Amino acid sequence: MALVPRPDVIAEAGRRADIYLRGGSISAVQFSFEIHPESRAIMFHDRSRLRNTNIKPFRFRTDGHLRQHVLQHGIEYVINTGGDRGELYEFELRWVQKEDAVQRAEQGYETAAARVQDSRWARTVDDGPTELPSWYNTRLHTPADGGVQRTTAGSALGEGAYGKVSKAVDLDSGYSVAVKKVVLSKMKELAPEDRENHVRREVKTLSSISHVCMSISF
Repeated sequence: MALVPRPDVIAEAGRRADIYLRGGSISAVQFSFEIHPESRAIMFHDRSRLRNTNIKPFRFRTDGHLRQHVLQHGIEYVINTGGDRGELYEFELRWVQKEDAVQRAEQGYETAAARVQDSRWARTVDDGPTELPSWYNTRLHTPADGGVQRTTAGSALGEGAYGKVSKAVDLDSGYSVAVKKVVLSKMKELAPEDRENHVRREVKTLSSISHVCMSISF
């Protein structure tokens, strides 16, 4: 079997990766840039065994094991990695077109996959396994997971009397989410108790919905 990369990987950095980093604190794969298979967002992942990779201006969530973040086009990111506190290397992320990056990653995967059919690229018995496990096994379902805490701005899906719904991407998990914002200023004509009851009904209704693609946060 030939060496076939995962179709969602754009690039990896580490001791055995596309970008070679030297040092005893560097893992085989220190960090990676990947395409989320559901939302197609470009994500940054800390793969280091010592968790000594950080990205600014955002921070990884501290309430769980998610060491990943959706990269938003136009934001200038700084990546620190290696050493005891991530001080060994510093990278500045420079943007190209997202569509180009996704297309090149997919073309590279198709080229590598075609090698499986070519005997010249056959793996010898001494070669190790080539398939990597899927990283995308975490969706934030419950309050115990912390729920969705921050999202992209999103695009409008609909609007009601007191709120707007937009399609966005959870910045931590990378999954697409629907965000509903209740606009309290539109409730000015309601009495305070009616306003409170309306919000309570909204929360109760949304809390009663259960779907594999849904996570409720307030």
